[in-house]
Amino acid sequence: MRFECKFFAVVRRISSLNSFTTRTNTCGELGLDSVGEKVCLKGWLHTFRGKFLLIRDAYGMTQITIPGERKELLEKVNGINFESVISITGLVTKRPEGQENKVSA
Repeated sequence: MRFECKFFAVVRRISSLNSFTTRTNTCGELGLDSVGEKVCLKGWLHTFRGKFLLIRDAYGMTQITIPGERKELLEKVNGINFESVISITGLVTKRPEGQENKVSA
């Protein structure tokens, strides 16, 4: 299932396997019941376009939206190679009305 997450923390590269285990959730377990929660996701940068990026782990994929006012964060993400392991912390939100993913809903 894919749910939009608006993240506000700095994206950083994972330096060790132990730091990978400090995530709060996997990408595959976020759902409507997670809306409003602050979560920490860790996984591979799958793709990135504009203010949207997809990260994935062994359990699923999550779409991340970087707020437009976070230009410094957009610049950081532009410098990360696809398939890099990253950590993102932020607030889970619903997609705007009319933009729901009908396949995963």
